[in-house]
Amino acid sequence: MPELYDSLYRLGYQSDGIMTHYGPVLRALEPLVALEKIDTVLDVGSSHGGGVSAMWKMGVRASGVDVAPAAVALAESKYGAEPSRCVAKCWTAAPATSLPFDDRAFDALVSTDVLEHLAEEDVERAVEELARVTSRWMLLKISNRHETTRMETTRSPFGRGTYAGDAWARFNVTVPRHLHTAVHNQSWWVARFERAGFRYNATIRVAAWACCAFILERRLL
Repeated sequence: MPELYDSLYRLGYQSDGIMTHYGPVLRALEPLVALEKIDTVLDVGSSHGGGVSAMWKMGVRASGVDVAPAAVALAESKYGAEPSRCVAKCWTAAPATSLPFDDRAFDALVSTDVLEHLAEEDVERAVEELARVTSRWMLLKISNRHETTRMETTRSPFGRGTYAGDAWARFNVTVPRHLHTAVHNQSWWVARFERAGFRYNATIRVAAWACCAFILERRLL
């Protein structure tokens, strides 16, 4: 998976900086920041960095991690890496299955439209890692439907043809028909995180086609 998404970012994936999928999650996070005194947040699947930048504006220290080194480079070039605004490094290239942070290093964690891209065999480990680095809150948006990739017809901004064609020609990477490989409903995901010590707190309202988004809270002993 790192090779796939790194090749897509190198071809201009998400280069327009549009982050509409972050909106509902950020709007849900903002009141929690004040109410629960959240100071540190990790964005898992930080892409071009827009979510982390928005959280800096909320006054929290936030860091981003993405599986694609090209996405990390894009975020740092666009938003910088001022240490006082971050926890450890501002931007890190790493998979969700192996997060390079201390246990409970962050008060909260956000992840939008990321976990459905995991291979099924990686889901359990990723859930464990997200739970390990988060002390209290998770705000997650996870698609519950397959998405047939448009990479075979969409032209890559930094290439000469389509994403699929350029990924193969330049990087010897095959773009699969479906980018969403772990497709499950909200209840299924909540049950996995419950095993890792979290519980359902609230649903985040999103458009029907964008389902699903929700807040999890660490279960207190």
